[in-house]
Amino acid sequence: MSEEKQTETIEELNEQFTAQKLDPNAPKLHSKAMRKNWLCVIYAVIALASNAYDASLPWNLPILPSFDNDVTGGDVWQLSAIKQASNVGAFLAPLTYVPLFDGVGRKHGVLIGTIFAFIGVCVQVFGTFGDNPNVAFSVGRVINQFGVAIAGAVANMYIMEVSHPAWRAFFGGLFGAVWVWGYYFNQFVVFIATFTPDGPWQWRVPIMMQWIWVVILIALWFVVPETPRFLVSKGKVDEARAVIIEWQADGDASNPMIEAQLEEIQRQIDSEPKFTYWQSINPWPLFRSANYRRRMYILIVNNWVWNLLNLAPSGDVYTTEIYDMLGVNNPSAKQGMDIGGDAFTVIGAYYGSFGPERYGRRTLMIWGYGGAVFFLFWQALGMDFYKRFGDSFGWAAVFFTARYIAGFWSSLVTAPSANLFNDEIMPFENRSRALFVTQFVSSALNFLTTYLQPFVIVWLGNEMYWWLFAYSIVQFLTVVLMYPETKGRTLEQVGKIFDSPTPVRHSVKMLKEYEAAQKNVEVGTEKA
Repeated sequence: MSEEKQTETIEELNEQFTAQKLDPNAPKLHSKAMRKNWLCVIYAVIALASNAYDASLPWNLPILPSFDNDVTGGDVWQLSAIKQASNVGAFLAPLTYVPLFDGVGRKHGVLIGTIFAFIGVCVQVFGTFGDNPNVAFSVGRVINQFGVAIAGAVANMYIMEVSHPAWRAFFGGLFGAVWVWGYYFNQFVVFIATFTPDGPWQWRVPIMMQWIWVVILIALWFVVPETPRFLVSKGKVDEARAVIIEWQADGDASNPMIEAQLEEIQRQIDSEPKFTYWQSINPWPLFRSANYRRRMYILIVNNWVWNLLNLAPSGDVYTTEIYDMLGVNNPSAKQGMDIGGDAFTVIGAYYGSFGPERYGRRTLMIWGYGGAVFFLFWQALGMDFYKRFGDSFGWAAVFFTARYIAGFWSSLVTAPSANLFNDEIMPFENRSRALFVTQFVSSALNFLTTYLQPFVIVWLGNEMYWWLFAYSIVQFLTVVLMYPETKGRTLEQVGKIFDSPTPVRHSVKMLKEYEAAQKNVEVGTEKA
């Protein structure tokens, strides 16, 4: 490649995609200059952690004997109904996304969701002392999940739009990992509760722990700013500029990143159509062009497979059986083993938060799903042979080992990268609409899978693990064939790759050329 052609390619690629160019002197992640940006990140991640903590309660609380006595009576169908109540709240929440997120704002949307969650907790804690505790608990679950679903969804958009452009990928990955951490924290709280005396407060205290999130979020709401993209969309360019100066540029108004970011945001927003509320919740325009059909296919399949995997907890019937065979008979020991095993999931989520910008979203997802497919196969085989050969300790060990290691590989991807990717591929004006569609589909599928769970136990039994393996293959192939690489692009630039008839090939090719060109520049600079 000639020097002239190389320079031309570098300029072209830099024009097309690189968030780093907005601020070539971007501050270090843990520097003093990033402290305020970290505060925004904390606001968002706590909102998601509350979502994860609450969503996992119906799965973890039944291990407490007092919960069965007070609420479900040990009835698996009653427990399924309570889980359905959570899904109803999550199903209704997307109807509010467009007016809240695009009308009220990202920052205020988190607060509104938090208030609903607080009300839901109060109903679950105090309303269950009456004659129909199962009904009161179910109503509380609807309100609680409605609130945390709103807070978690808008927090996702908030962190992507308010983060420093040089660190957006890291913070987006970290945000996804927090869901796993919130779930893990709930497991730990319930584990501690197993050592407390049986009684009405044994299961209520883990629910009341959510008030901690509420207090922190309300306190941070008075401090953190609205996102620059939302402010520009409302014509408040000066306010957006002030936010970037104070919260991203560390007060340096001369930083060229400020105007470069504002110009890019304004250009993107100006090029997008405006919608009324009823137009904005109409999903069909998202499927009219090939460009958007590709995006929506990725988002819907991602949620489809993820929710089908929610059928996996039906296998807990068989893990309990193995626990009994191993002599693990009390709730504390069982919960403790699950916590120890799920540590693999937490570790995977942690490392996954660093990977998207270093290795690329697509690359990391291929690694993660590939590893998950391999170990989910051994999980299914271990359970199958355990059942065939009569309580074999060796096959029980294979099952649990594969189960936990598969958790590492899947969390490496599904928490950070898939979460980050889903928010990157939609432009500003359609971000809320696409989130509405995908969350609506996700909640509907979650509702269906929870309803099917008791039937799955009867119909498929331990064969459910083979279905889980099959679904993981579907997701792996979807990533390989459909997911383009978005590494290094700004939110406004990401959508351009979908204009190509072959976005996957186009994005991978352009990334390789860009990295090769940048490497040549670095080598030339060192020689000079």
